Order: sequence, then C-alpha cells, then structure tokens
Amino acid sequence: MATIEQVLDHNDPNQVSGTAPTSATAGGASDLLSYHFPDSTNLVIERYHKYIKLIHSIENFAEGYRLIAASTVKQYESLNKSVTTGMPNFEVSGDEDDTTRVSGSAKLTGSAQPEAGVDGSSISSADAGSPADLNTFLVVMRKKLGDGYTRSMDFQTKVQTQILPELKQLEAEIEKKQKEYSSFSHAEEKDLSQLRSGSAKLTQTLDSAVQEFERGVQTKNRSDYKKDPYLVKKNLLRDAALQVKAENNRIEFLASSETALRASEARILLELRRLFDLLTQFIDYSYGGTVRSFDTLRDVLNRVPEDLEWSNFVSRNRQYLITANATDDTISNPMSNLSISSAPASARSNYAQAAVLGNSFKRNLENVTFRNNTHPSTRPVLEGVLARKETTLGLAGKYNSYYFVISPAGYFYGFPSRSIDSFQPNLVLYIPECETKIRNSSRGQFSFSLRGKDLSNLVPMPKKKYVFKASSAEDFDTWWKAISNYGGQIQSPSALSSDGSDAE
Repeated sequence: MATIEQVLDHNDPNQVSGTAPTSATAGGASDLLSYHFPDSTNLVIERYHKYIKLIHSIENFAEGYRLIAASTVKQYESLNKSVTTGMPNFEVSGDEDDTTRVSGSAKLTGSAQPEAGVDGSSISSADAGSPADLNTFLVVMRKKLGDGYTRSMDFQTKVQTQILPELKQLEAEIEKKQKEYSSFSHAEEKDLSQLRSGSAKLTQTLDSAVQEFERGVQTKNRSDYKKDPYLVKKNLLRDAALQVKAENNRIEFLASSETALRASEARILLELRRLFDLLTQFIDYSYGGTVRSFDTLRDVLNRVPEDLEWSNFVSRNRQYLITANATDDTISNPMSNLSISSAPASARSNYAQAAVLGNSFKRNLENVTFRNNTHPSTRPVLEGVLARKETTLGLAGKYNSYYFVISPAGYFYGFPSRSIDSFQPNLVLYIPECETKIRNSSRGQFSFSLRGKDLSNLVPMPKKKYVFKASSAEDFDTWWKAISNYGGQIQSPSALSSDGSDAE
C-alpha cells in the first residue's frame, strides 16, 4: 500500500482544488480540507416526513369515513379538508419543469390537483393495467370523497377497531425512525465539523512551521521542538486519520440510511396495501353503491410498482444521494429482492454498522493530500527501532525497544511505536547540543549514548545520559553516521573504559 507521501502530488490540480472523487476517479488523491461528499440528511428527513404525511392522510381518510357513517352529509366537507390538507406530491418522471422541488423534493403544486372531468372511473378504465404512482392514488382518493355513502354502524366499528390503530402505529414508527435518524445524523455531522476544524488549524500550524524552518528560525529557539515541521506533520496525520475515519463512517451512515429508507418505503407501501385491502372488504360488505369507488382506489394503489417512487425520487435528486451511483448489488437489485427486515430499528445501533460496498465517495488516508506534506523538513532523516536502557532509581536496568526518529531539524525523537496514533514523543533530544559517545561497538554491543536535556519534559531538567543499542553493526553505523552529521560533542571509542562503560 502506498504511503501518504507517495500519493500526494502538489502539481495535480485535482488534489490542489480538493475535487470530490467520482466513479471515474474513485481511489485518487484528494485534498484533506476541501474534500466534500453529498449529504442527504435533510433530504432523507423530508422523505420520511412525506410518508408520515401520506400515512396521516390515509388515516384521516379512514377516520373521515367513520365519521360519515355516524354523522350527517355536512361532514363530507370536513372529510375532504382533513384528507387533502398536507397531502404530499411525489416526484414524477419527465422534465424538471413538471415539478417544483423544495428542500430536496417536490412541493405540492397545482399539478397534483385533479383536472376537470377526471374521476376514479375514468382513470381506472382508461389506464387499467398500466403502472400508477402514489400521486395518482392520492388524486383518485380525493375525488372519491364526493361519493355518497349510507351510514353503517358495523362499518364504523370495524374501522375504529381494525384500521385506525394500525395506521396510527405505523405513523408512530415512521416518526420515531425520522427523529432517531435526524438526531444521530446532526450529531455526527457536528463531530465531523469539529474534526475538520482541528485539521485546518494544524494545517496552518504546519505552514508556519515550514516557513520558520526555511528561514532558519528553528536554530534560534531549539527548545521549542513542537514547532518542528516533522512533529507538526505527525500530529496532523493523526488528526487527518481521525477525520478520514469519521468521513468514511458518515458516508457509510448516509448510504445505509438511504438504503434503509428505501426498504422502509417498501414496507410502508405493502402495509398500506394490506390495510386498504381490509378497508375495502368492509366497504364491500356494508355498502352497495360505493363498492366501485374503493375497488378503483385499491386497483390504483396495487398498480404502484415497488421501485417506481424510489426511481423517480433518485432521478430528481441524484446529486444529493450517496447511493445514486453505487455499484452495490443491494442498491441495483429490484425492490422485490430487498429484505424489508434490513431496515434498521435503531439509528445508533444499526445505521453505522451497515456498509455499502462499491461507493466512490469513500477514501482512505493514503490518498489524502495537504500542503507541505512532501516538504523535506517533514521527512525523517533516519527512523527505526533501537533498544534503550531503562533506569530505575538511578540503577541501570534492561533494554526496551522503542521507535526513534532523527528529523531534519536535528531532533532525536523517541516514540512508543511507529503507529500514527503514537504521535506524542516520550523523549526529545536536540543532537547539536548533546554529548555523543560510542559504547564499545568492538564487543558486539552496537551501543551509543547521548547526553542532553529531554525537551519533552514540561519542567526543565538537567542533562542526562541516554544509552541506546542497535540490532546489528550495520544499523549501528547508520545511526552513528546520522548523529555525527549534526556536530554534537562526539567522544571516540578511545575515551571508554576497557569494560565498555563510560569513563566519567
């Protein structure tokens, strides 16, 4: 796998501008700060709200007919008002001028109103057998409100006990999903924004550190190692890793949420079909003159393909959806092959766990770029594992291995490990101010010592001797040569005692 330094190219205009990857450029380098990907949060919330309004309209529809059965003809007006108020208008295929979108979706306009001379019978007879959509279903519903019905106590009781409770329960479930999704998504978005702000601040700090390095400011204030471009970059890499991880988690969350929404729409549609079929059976039993009206409504709703509304929704809002161009089989398969049980019951427990494969918006740290990433001052002169002699209460102890780095600025860093998460040094020595000694490499110890101040301590400390051992003669020569290049106070092997210890 390529390192982050290998994939960064400041001459690449796409990296400099932070162009978001598409399906054609997936996996390419992208700028750490200017990278953006679609965020469908508000669109999904509005989509859930549409189905809540749809269910509520059907609920009002059934409740209205219950009132009609026990009330007078005047209640027809109340029924019409309660059903049509807030009735959604779903996306339709065709030119953009056909529908006006608001908040990422279509708003209710005159196009949803039934035209003169259009009623349930004409729609069902003219278009029988052809696919319908939810807009057609709602248009037919409103027209059928004008049909007269006779009162029937049996019908009123059955609607009250078998239809309305399940509609209310379905509506409550969708509202709960919407609230959980909204709360989790906005919280995740806020966390990501904070991570991006942190990366931006460290990027500016790195710019300043590199400029000071190039002007030689570092040599005048050697104890301020935290301005060393190498260390600043190491801190930035850690923040960048957290940011990219959060971005990828959010992309997965958005993609899985869109998939969950799609499955929820299928469940809602199937549940509405079942309930409306039951309602129609009550009408067939209790009424004679209204049978054809409800048969028409049932036929129109049954003619709505499971994928039609989703396809129109994607067609109108493709640029806002993560899954619009996804290559995952669960996205491209017909709705009939998508398990409704895949819709998550809890936002926090399931949304972030569902992964959508083949998504071109996801990225990894190796392909992230930022300014001065490849500047010579940020690259280590030498890095590797050395054994460091530990001391306890002034007594020499055993050797423990750590990861050590020599930076171009002349700092000798010690880290617990090479991991990006190990960005805080536990030892910092400025080599030009250290006394360096070889510790009898002829006896196969391959060790040397540095005497200097550990700049990582918050409290100023006196100089102290630190002993290090390489794993081989070749490694020892490499480390010693790199240290010698910084012109510290070097003591030759002749200054050592016969047993290899320091002669002080």
